[in-house]
Amino acid sequence: MELQNAPLPQVLADLAKKAEQNMIIFNNVNYTINHLTVKGVALEEAFKLLLKGTPYTFISKDEVYLFGDGR
Repeated sequence: MELQNAPLPQVLADLAKKAEQNMIIFNNVNYTINHLTVKGVALEEAFKLLLKGTPYTFISKDEVYLFGDGR
């Protein structure tokens, strides 16, 4: 995966769709990814890399990934 100037919610949604996973992204998730190149990582590791350095986090509950500010 290679990204430049991509909205974080769209990137997360695209990853989940490709992995055929259910997800909810709360509306406060609104960063932009300036540049990212990732190869050969698991889905959850990709999520962790994307959220690193942001106030956001994710959990998996009942086979659904939830993305938000961690509250």
